[in-house]
Amino acid sequence: MASRTEQIMAALLTIVSGTTTAGANAERDRDAPKDGVNCLSVEQGDDEPVEIQGNILVHKLLNVSVVVWVKKNNTYSTEINKIINEIYVAVMADRELGLPDFVGDILPTGVSKPEPYEAGTTLMKAVINFEVMYQHSLTDMSA
Repeated sequence: MASRTEQIMAALLTIVSGTTTAGANAERDRDAPKDGVNCLSVEQGDDEPVEIQGNILVHKLLNVSVVVWVKKNNTYSTEINKIINEIYVAVMADRELGLPDFVGDILPTGVSKPEPYEAGTTLMKAVINFEVMYQHSLTDMSA
C-alpha cells in the first residue's frame, strides 16, 4: 500500500483536478507550466512529526502547495484569485480529503502574491499553501 503521504497527495490532486477552472491541466510536481494555458501543480513540502503517542502513532503535519499559473493579461489577478478560491472551497469542503481513517484536518496557511513566472514569459503564478494533519503507525508509514 502507498504511504499515507502519497495517499494524501493523490487525494489532493483528485480534488483540484475535478473542481477548478484549471483542473483539467493539474499535475503533480509539474516541471514547467504550459505556456498560454491556465494550469496547476500540486507539490509536497515538509512532512514533520508533531507528536508521538507512546510507541503506536505518529501525528504529523504535511505541508502541501498548489501552484497556479495563468496567462498574463489585464485581468490575470482576477483569474488567479478565482482559481485560488475554487481550490480553497474544494479542499475545505472535505477537511479529511476523503481519508477519514488517518487525516485529521487540513488548514490553509496562506497565499502568495501573484508574480511573473519567469522573465520574458507571458505567465503569472501564485501559490496556495495548506497543512495536513494526519497520523500513521510508528513502524509503517502506510499504516
